[in-house]
Amino acid sequence: MASLQEIRQKKLSKRELDAEEQVLDDLFYDLYRHRGRVYRINFFRGIFFGLGAFLGGTIIVAIVIIILSWLMSIAPGNFHDFFQWVINTLSQKN
Repeated sequence: MASLQEIRQKKLSKRELDAEEQVLDDLFYDLYRHRGRVYRINFFRGIFFGLGAFLGGTIIVAIVIIILSWLMSIAPGNFHDFFQWVINTLSQKN
């Protein structure tokens, strides 16, 4: 036979599960009630994600080129040729 403590724990677990399920139901039905709104939000999220990825990548490549240019100016012979090759490769337009 289950003790009083076990019964209370099961009731508490059941209540917590019911509460979590209710929150998830509220979020799901609230979000998907207006499908046009969801599509519009996801569209703009996609645009801003793409724009951020593009700008972030551009900035990182620019920083790498600046660092390589700086290293090229202080590097001795063999490294100079390697850095020049990397900069030329990054600067080429395909």
